[in-house]
Amino acid sequence: MTTETREPLILIVDDDRMIRRLARQGLEHAGFRVAEAEDGSIALSTFDQLKPDLVLLDVVMPVLDGFETCARIRQRPGGPRIPILMMTASDDVKSIHRAFEVGATDFINKPLPWALLGYRVRYLLRSASVLTELSRSEERLRAAQQVAKLGYWEWDLESDAVGLSEMSQHLLGGDGRQVTGFDDVMTTVHTEDRERVHVALRKAAAGAHPLNIEFRSSDAMEREPSWMHAQGSVSVVASDRRIFTGTFQDITEIKRSEAQTRYLAYFDTLTGLPNRLSSAGQLDQCLSGCRRHGRTLAVLLFDLDNFKQINETLGHDAGDRLLSLVATRLRNCVRLEDAVSASSAGRHEASLARMGGDEFTILLSELATVDDAERVAERILAAVREPVHLDGYDLVVSASMGISLFPLDGDDSSTLMANADAAMYHAKAAGGDRIAFFNKPMRSAAANRFSMEMALRRALERDQFLLQYQPKLDLASRRITSVEALLRWNHPDLGLVSPLEFIPLAEETGMIIAISEWVLHTACAQVRHWRTTICPEMSISVNLSANHFRQPELANQLAAILAVYDLAPAAIEIEITESAIMGDLELARLITNDLKALGCAVSIDDFGTGYSSLAYLKQFKVDHLKIDRSFIRGLPRDADDTAIVQAVVSMASVLGMRVIAEGVETEQQLNHLIALGCHEAQGYLISRPVGAEQIEALMLARGDCQPVLAGASI
Repeated sequence: MTTETREPLILIVDDDRMIRRLARQGLEHAGFRVAEAEDGSIALSTFDQLKPDLVLLDVVMPVLDGFETCARIRQRPGGPRIPILMMTASDDVKSIHRAFEVGATDFINKPLPWALLGYRVRYLLRSASVLTELSRSEERLRAAQQVAKLGYWEWDLESDAVGLSEMSQHLLGGDGRQVTGFDDVMTTVHTEDRERVHVALRKAAAGAHPLNIEFRSSDAMEREPSWMHAQGSVSVVASDRRIFTGTFQDITEIKRSEAQTRYLAYFDTLTGLPNRLSSAGQLDQCLSGCRRHGRTLAVLLFDLDNFKQINETLGHDAGDRLLSLVATRLRNCVRLEDAVSASSAGRHEASLARMGGDEFTILLSELATVDDAERVAERILAAVREPVHLDGYDLVVSASMGISLFPLDGDDSSTLMANADAAMYHAKAAGGDRIAFFNKPMRSAAANRFSMEMALRRALERDQFLLQYQPKLDLASRRITSVEALLRWNHPDLGLVSPLEFIPLAEETGMIIAISEWVLHTACAQVRHWRTTICPEMSISVNLSANHFRQPELANQLAAILAVYDLAPAAIEIEITESAIMGDLELARLITNDLKALGCAVSIDDFGTGYSSLAYLKQFKVDHLKIDRSFIRGLPRDADDTAIVQAVVSMASVLGMRVIAEGVETEQQLNHLIALGCHEAQGYLISRPVGAEQIEALMLARGDCQPVLAGASI
């Protein structure tokens, strides 16, 4: 026999539909069932009908406000013990006091901390559940006290005598003190909380409202204070004696859990540094102090150069370990006087933050001169440059840093961060591993980059992309039967934009996938036309970004595109870089095998500039190796280039691969490649990248066109 369990039902009472919606989403995400009411009158009828486990109640509402609603719920069956969490404005102290007067269990400030709401509700439900269990029987009380660290107390207001259960005596007198009277109880309260507890007890004893308070225990013997939660109310017994009864509960673990939740909200779990949200608060706080005292503040923003390549090559786990190492170096590098923090403990960490990815920020206040900021920045970059041994590789990592200054470069946090970001991108564009102070032209450059990104997002839908084609010459037949499709962007104002400018931006923004799909469709349509008009064996190669290549459904996607154009897979060759393979070897192997099984050729582009590993070549069995133009440029004079090309050709022959030479510009280079056994050539000697009509004219002039027979396979 099984007993069905149900998740707690939370009644949200607020006239603001958006507040109710956001609260519902947060609570349902935390596993609760939720009901709603838009005012107090509806809330009372809903309470009677559904008997919720907790009420989340707004103060200001039409028809019946939160205070009256709370008071009436307390008078209903089941109402006295139900947790009521009232929502008030953070600065509305009067409403907070009144909320407790009418019987609220606790209050929570608006705007609500959505990430923490579920934890707050669970805490209140847990406390209510414990109290309910305690009321059922004395026999279960003792067990509940042991589990919940909950003790009972009784205070005779006439004689001032205090009686404590065994657990209460343990909680309050844990250091050996005997607690027998009211004064003894007060000595167990932390000195900083003592006055607040004293006032709350006296008000509750006078019948103003039930007692419901949290406080720290005394830090006697220099032990860490514990957190206590006290609840209680006054009752009248025989002979008009007033007895104040209640409970103490050790909520230290709950407080630690809340602290952990706050930590997760404000700190980066990988590096232990403050996160973007925490950094924003620190910067606002520092700016406030700098405005008051006329001080200078510097925002240092930097990220690692080529970190994406490390992730793609060694994997994300290695990338995470590198980020942790960088964070440790930052802690050791930034000295105490460089730090910015509201507290003295851990100040060397408080000025640092991880903004996300491989981006970090450092806040420097009380600067005497701008040189101080540059000195710290240089020290940081020097620390980052120290060699790193990671997964068998000795890496030297560099970073690009941008610096903005208050008040010179901005008066608010968002402006300073934006300007530091612009300076950082300027440093990166200048080659990286350097520092750049913000200046106004950088703002213009940042605006241009943003404008370029917005234009790029619209380019696809506005049909601004086009393909140019660069032919490949088969060195055995001296015929052109294949071309490489090269993407171009015809910007309405800038004209043809270099791929070096917009391809990295497309990859960074994630638009590269959609653009690559357009390229595949356009290339397939074009090669189908050529196969039906000028050359039935014509093929076309398309470069894919690492992000697109790693899509597990790539082969299925390509098969669907080929079907649209009734095109044989042999007409398409997929070109990828070595870094795309090395990012995730197993995934790359599976995708390559899928493409090969489909019937498409696979080529390694720019071979020789990356890893050039025999191990992965043997594992992947690609069709073509494209030797990078940097090794062709010196032919035939350079003996080293000749040796490298000869080695690649020999290796490819053994593995059953064809070799394509890029960047061929002279007849001497072409003849030398033929002598070395190279299979194909591509470069300005044959043709620059041109339009489709020019490819046809070139092939016609060379005599490479062949009549296409009716019914020929395409």
